[in-house]
Amino acid sequence: GKGVDGMAAYDPAAPGPHPIVLLEADEDGDYTPAIRGLPDWAVVETEPFDDNREIVVAELVGCMGVTAKTPRGVDCEFEDTDTTLALFDATYAITVRVAATGEIIGSTTVEGTSDDCPFVAFIEDGDTEYVNTPSDDDIVAALGPIIGA
Repeated sequence: GKGVDGMAAYDPAAPGPHPIVLLEADEDGDYTPAIRGLPDWAVVETEPFDDNREIVVAELVGCMGVTAKTPRGVDCEFEDTDTTLALFDATYAITVRVAATGEIIGSTTVEGTSDDCPFVAFIEDGDTEYVNTPSDDDIVAALGPIIGA
């Protein structure tokens, strides 16, 4: 909940959309920048990652993580690895904070649902589940009212 020095100032009275960095929590609860096809108001850090020149324009930070999972009753088989993962739908909570101060200005939820197994998945030893993620359109729709889009 702390802010980051040097981030762009957030003025809620100014017209939106307000630039936001979206972070996604992994299964360990660590947040990393989301790699998604979001509109221009979503700030994305590009290589080299040794500075923060791309993200200092962000007025807001969104933190997204799974709050509930529901099994779909579908097993996804990945032949090249002889791995089978159970498919789960998920509810994701997104908390939006002012980047410079850490103040929470809003929160929302978005669903990740699908009957389809992914064509490609990053699988680590011991993985037993594939958790669906929300679509970019659903994330945009959920964030829109909070960031003024």
